[in-house]
Amino acid sequence: MRRIILLLAFFIIAFNSISAAMSDDDAKEYLKGCEIYSDEPTPVFLGIIEGKHELDSIFNRHGTYGNENSVYSIWNDRGLYGNKYSLFSARNKRTLTPPYIVKDGVRVGRLTRNKSLKDGISPYLVMELFDD
Repeated sequence: MRRIILLLAFFIIAFNSISAAMSDDDAKEYLKGCEIYSDEPTPVFLGIIEGKHELDSIFNRHGTYGNENSVYSIWNDRGLYGNKYSLFSARNKRTLTPPYIVKDGVRVGRLTRNKSLKDGISPYLVMELFDD
């Protein structure tokens, strides 16, 4: 268990250090294919970070995870994961439980507007990277 915690801490620190020093292209390549999950007792899959043409992408406006009317979308203003007041929302500036980002089965950060979370990255910044 201690080894897993140390490994997780390494990835979080590495993600923060790398993301600060990465070019946009490197950051995009790093995030490409990452999965997004809610931070609930039973995590809910919220899509992947990919281009807007990928079926499960959080940027596919016609798909389940990018559609602003979908209950599983971080872009749904009235939904649990996109509402600016929801505890589990990527767009809540104060939440301590925003969705987390998973790369190769390991949590590497959080998708959040909360600037006080050290492992957080704004969903709007990620959107800019993947705007093609």
